[in-house]
Amino acid sequence: MADASFDFRLTHFRKNRAGIEEVWKGADMRAALQELAESKCDDANAMAHLHGPIPSPLYRAGVDVLDHTAVGYVKTSSWLGGVEARSHQTLKKVNGFDDFMSYILDAINH
Repeated sequence: MADASFDFRLTHFRKNRAGIEEVWKGADMRAALQELAESKCDDANAMAHLHGPIPSPLYRAGVDVLDHTAVGYVKTSSWLGGVEARSHQTLKKVNGFDDFMSYILDAINH
């Protein structure tokens, strides 16, 4: 059993900004972000539909390393992808925005 007189509270905490940036910009974080972005990209390409044949994938995934962190993204790969994204709101659907909004609207109406 621990000694009751020992104080476990922190008296001083200093962030190691360089260490935090190293974690957020590191290879493991970039790999995790790329994996998630590719999963969302695959979902968006599967949901994409136009009135005619789709010549190539309309969405692509990637990771950008910024000054202090890394960011995963999914974006259109062509102007045709932009038309599809604006017409059908595919990226919002892939990210669950429609489900979230329906949840909010249900909460407001009930």
